Amino acid sequence: MKRFFSLGAVFLVLSMIMSVPLASAEATLQEKTKTRLESVGKGVYGNGALQEGAFEQQVGKIINIALTLVGVIFLILTVYGGYTWMIARGDETQAKKAKDIIIMATIGMAVVLAAYVLTNFIVTRLTTATIATTGKSTP
Repeated sequence: MKRFFSLGAVFLVLSMIMSVPLASAEATLQEKTKTRLESVGKGVYGNGALQEGAFEQQVGKIINIALTLVGVIFLILTVYGGYTWMIARGDETQAKKAKDIIIMATIGMAVVLAAYVLTNFIVTRLTTATIATTGKSTP
């Protein structure tokens, strides 16, 4: 028991020491984030006039952000399922729940990836057919 408290004290002291540089780094990170957000805002909104192809680029960015979020959710669910499986300790209901979480997350990710691949394939073929038919490129 005494060893547990001494390890806890060491962890507490180390975490306090580590938090000092993190606090100063947070202020720097906030300033960099503000600067980046301002530059993104200028890049997105510009001078107020829409540029050719701006709508398509914005939709592409939104799709990329959504796919990134889906990937993060998949990762979180997979880690949660693995953690649940590890702490099941032989309990079959907990182990089955963990397996189901991992299987459902994998199926969901496969469906999202299949939808993306199919949509990308169709849009690429339509764009190629449109360019070949009209003779001019569309952004």
